[in-house]
Amino acid sequence: VNDAGKALGNPGEKYQSTRHNVGFDMIDAFADSQNISLTKNHFKALFGEGMVDGVPVLLAKPQTYINLSGESAGALAAYYKLPLHRVVVAYDDTDLPCGVLRLQPKGGYGRHNGLKSVIYHFRKNREFG
Repeated sequence: VNDAGKALGNPGEKYQSTRHNVGFDMIDAFADSQNISLTKNHFKALFGEGMVDGVPVLLAKPQTYINLSGESAGALAAYYKLPLHRVVVAYDDTDLPCGVLRLQPKGGYGRHNGLKSVIYHFRKNREFG
């Protein structure tokens, strides 16, 4: 796998269509557009593999609660030996106005505990996007 997309969110119907699950919604939309099925359940995540323009990709939705997302993301990245500069993490950011998308390589976690968990489980490496 050359590229990976990981989304932060909360499992269960209670959180569907809420701002906390924007990352899940983004991964679902991308997976649907590329005909990638997120049916595998391992590493505390639902994930799927596919090809996008000839490049192998892995899409994942951690099934821990959002504040523990790093447990899943870290295990997936380690197992697949993903270079973190090829990993994109999608999540909600309440510091941004609704509907605004920001791409930020090597950023901090601000007040987002899910992203803080991801950074911790990536051995404090912030090379992901």
